[in-house]
Amino acid sequence: MYGLKVAEGDLAVRGDGNISEVRGAERLRQELSHWLLEPVGTDTLYPRFGSMLDGMVGSPMLPEYISEVRTEVGRVVTNYVEYQKRMMNADRERGAALFLENWPDDEIVDTVDGIAVENVADRLLVTVKLTTVAGTRVAVSRQL
Repeated sequence: MYGLKVAEGDLAVRGDGNISEVRGAERLRQELSHWLLEPVGTDTLYPRFGSMLDGMVGSPMLPEYISEVRTEVGRVVTNYVEYQKRMMNADRERGAALFLENWPDDEIVDTVDGIAVENVADRLLVTVKLTTVAGTRVAVSRQL
């Protein structure tokens, strides 16, 4: 499957005027980034899409705050993986060819290898590390 490539908040347009596509690990990285960036509740078709991270900005850098951020990122990643499984099952039911076309191994999360939250000056750097079914390692970072 492919997604539309987003660069600096807008659709990326190629030199020929067509919208750029994103596939593979890059698509996975972009999608999970959007799940972390978008406020929860903005998608009426999937109300669990998004995160509550923006509401956490400005809190004191106490260990409890860092733990809350890590928990929220874990919730978002779990929701994303569940969403992927649900979409894959729906495509499987429609036929093997559709499933194979829409879900290449480098776009399917196999394992969540870690969620790190680091205090960098007056911000937090959140990094999620994943491995795809193809064995590709993907890292997604977000600064708060």
